[in-house]
Amino acid sequence: MIARSQRSSRAITHPSWGSGDIKIHHALHDMTGDKSEQSIQTMILTSASGYCMFVYLIKFAARSLFLLSQSREWLHQSPGEGILYRNYADFGANSTALNIAQLHFAQNGHDTATRSTVSAAVRSLINHVSNIKQNRCCSDSHFLLYRAVIPQNLCFPFRGSGIEMKQQVLSLLTMLGGWYGKPRIEGTCVERDAGLTWLSSKLSGNAIISCRGQPSQIYNANRYWGKQYGKDADVVVFPANARDVSVTVRATQKTDLGRDYAFVSGAHSMTNSSSSSGFVIDLKFLNHTEIVHDFELGNETFTAIAYGAGTTSGQFQAALNGTGWTGIAARVDSVGLGGFSTGGGIGYLAGAYGYASDRVVAAEVVLPTGEIVFATETNEYSDLIWALRGAGLGQFGIVTTFFQRAIPEPKSARVAFYILAEESIPKSYENVAEFYASHSDPFSLLYYTYGFLPADSSNPDPKPSDFALLNLMTTVWLEEPESTAPNQKSFEETFAPVLSSLQFVESTTYTVPYANLATLGAAFFPYGLRRGFFGGQASRISAPYLQNVQREFKIFIDDVIGNGDFPTASTFTLQYMSPGLNGNLPKSDNETAWPHSHAGHQTLFDPGWSSPSSDFIAATTNTRITALTYAEQAIAAGPKMSDDDESDADLCGGTKLCDYPNYIAGDVSGRRVWGKNIPRLIDIKDKYDPECTLHTGRVFASKACVAKGVANVFA
Repeated sequence: MIARSQRSSRAITHPSWGSGDIKIHHALHDMTGDKSEQSIQTMILTSASGYCMFVYLIKFAARSLFLLSQSREWLHQSPGEGILYRNYADFGANSTALNIAQLHFAQNGHDTATRSTVSAAVRSLINHVSNIKQNRCCSDSHFLLYRAVIPQNLCFPFRGSGIEMKQQVLSLLTMLGGWYGKPRIEGTCVERDAGLTWLSSKLSGNAIISCRGQPSQIYNANRYWGKQYGKDADVVVFPANARDVSVTVRATQKTDLGRDYAFVSGAHSMTNSSSSSGFVIDLKFLNHTEIVHDFELGNETFTAIAYGAGTTSGQFQAALNGTGWTGIAARVDSVGLGGFSTGGGIGYLAGAYGYASDRVVAAEVVLPTGEIVFATETNEYSDLIWALRGAGLGQFGIVTTFFQRAIPEPKSARVAFYILAEESIPKSYENVAEFYASHSDPFSLLYYTYGFLPADSSNPDPKPSDFALLNLMTTVWLEEPESTAPNQKSFEETFAPVLSSLQFVESTTYTVPYANLATLGAAFFPYGLRRGFFGGQASRISAPYLQNVQREFKIFIDDVIGNGDFPTASTFTLQYMSPGLNGNLPKSDNETAWPHSHAGHQTLFDPGWSSPSSDFIAATTNTRITALTYAEQAIAAGPKMSDDDESDADLCGGTKLCDYPNYIAGDVSGRRVWGKNIPRLIDIKDKYDPECTLHTGRVFASKACVAKGVANVFA
């Protein structure tokens, strides 16, 4: 267990992570003034079995310090900005993503004395190299401990990573800069606010405090996928590690700006929980991804994936590409995995292995008090991990690192897009309904989409006149290792029944590494629009249902255009989910916060529009489409949902399928998502956030939240 109090002399331990007790003293963070040679050595060598950091420093210090004093040309620059390496998978491949943060130690003019002190400390460490036994290799589990105390957006040269020397050196420089630099401050709000001044003295050198109107604050306000959810916050803080998050949370209690604070991961939330006009904590820099080969939980040892809350699906997949391991991540590369993992988490492999929230086995969490805890099913924070698995959504604390049970990486992915000829649309309804009723391969998926999309998919810059209402079928075939999918049918054999007798205007097929799937769908979800992401579930899909939904979708398109607006890239998609998720559903509805011992095929209404005057059109269309989905599921479930059914339209559980949390719409009751688990969630909210300091989005009705008038999810 990781457990930290707020005293400066505390330590963190987790005996199950690798062999031996590991203790990393919090002095490593709190030494804001002591930069002596002894203090530097103490920070590096506080762990009795901490050979990892020791070896890393010895191996790379000489080259790093030489580069530090001799050259800056290796630093990848953008106009007016220094660069902080976030994730080694981004290096060279996505330079536009490498922005915002400065490499303080190399660029902020630390004096010669400080550099000499660091050099002396490293030389002293090198003198002890003979004492290190080379056969005492550091495990990946040991390495993870340092994620709590170093910038989480760095990639260190841990065993088997294959990182080039250039990246290794820059990572070490950035780490040293974080320890001995000051946070980047943009604007004058800090000097006028005692709480922010206090915060600036506590943050690491890789963090940023950005006031309203400054570049990083503007970046934050504009990075929300649904444009209506972006707000101009008075201040935005970009922490670089868990300790930065901790002191930032404490700072919200020292400034009036923190009365309505929120935190954001990937900025795709539809619950309005990740933005505020006051104080925002942007987790973008917490974007590491590692494989933990010997993760221990209780009496079980297995492979897990550790990833930061600010990691996007694209970063996650790129880091794992070709390793043989992966996890459940979003199907669009820009989606952040923080909210994704606490609100369900549907990925291409969810039908085979379950939702992301079901596969999360542990989490490092910053509580509303600022305390950092490590939550698992088997320790004292088992109630917290229970709540986070399906009802997190910004209500119980800030997860900084998730640990998800790993799954085998598919060998490749074959994806085909088919635009249906108009005369084949009625037949397509029948074929799709039959496929959904009879198909059982969790590694072969079919998505059926109505979309207002460019008629020519090869046009890189379509004009409004190029858009048309299209029926699109997408087939996804994941080539699995023989061990996980013996006797797997071929792509052609799998999809021949659903494609037979249909005519297509256009079809395109791609064969790509599994990690690249998340980039293929990005074009369907452009930024810069007001957006929605809503939908219920149904275990039965019929041809009349598809016809009725398409009618409602066309009405939406006509109404938005009639309102003088344009429904760019609006879609409705029916998503195939393997029955029972291949045996990976919870055994009961109270096993996790989100009741889903039964699951159905997922629907998704994804409208896009520009004018606030069209908000009502999108909302009312969603209400009508959702009603059709509920009616379809009612037919599948029968008149008697379960023995304890209360005939309450807002109550879910059993075969009365609960809505997927990440797709919750504004007019949908919380009871339609969390059902009979709400009373326990309210109790957990009372326990971990007794002052109701987290109260944006869907807020459980704890005593304090009711008293403040901000509660909106009631038992």
